[in-house]
Amino acid sequence: MQQKFIDSRGLGLAALVLTLVLSNLQAEERSVRSTYGRAMTSTGECVHSVSGSENLCLRDEDGDGVDDNNDKCPGTPKGNKVDVYGCIAEVKIPDIFFDFNKAILKPGFEEALSGLIAEYRGQVLPDAIIITGHTDNVGSDQYNQKLSMRRAQAVKDYFVGMGIDGSIITTIGAGESAPIADNETEEGRSQNRRVLIQVKRASDMIRQ
Repeated sequence: MQQKFIDSRGLGLAALVLTLVLSNLQAEERSVRSTYGRAMTSTGECVHSVSGSENLCLRDEDGDGVDDNNDKCPGTPKGNKVDVYGCIAEVKIPDIFFDFNKAILKPGFEEALSGLIAEYRGQVLPDAIIITGHTDNVGSDQYNQKLSMRRAQAVKDYFVGMGIDGSIITTIGAGESAPIADNETEEGRSQNRRVLIQVKRASDMIRQ
């Protein structure tokens, strides 16, 4: 009789543990559906249904954070910031593509802009493109402002040459006014010498 009691109690405990585990899995599944909307845990792991038969993961082939069902710009090159449509929202051209004190783009920069060009040719038309040149703090404010403007204009000229409508492009020379790193070090100054391209896009500008 005692043995049967122990077995019964053990089975009851096992059933309770199983119930708690299933309950936690269901709670996690609901949390993923409602909080993330992409069936991924906070650690990036794919979540399946409790039964294991339903794969809740949504595919994101280009890895831009927008699932393929909602991605209007599939195949976005790695490293680009994208908007809610999965289309490029920001591109940074680093200093390595400009010679010192020059505003002529060096070979190799085309790859950084290839994704944006491809989207435009695919009729994913931006509402506006804002190109802002930045420098470090070496030299006078006036000189740096002019240099940053010339570099921004060089990028605009490239875009226009590739067929993008120049009327939607705005160029800004920010000079040394908006550093993103410490100008007291060479590494920091190198990061500050850059051209930033921002793409503004209204939903009705995306054509299918």
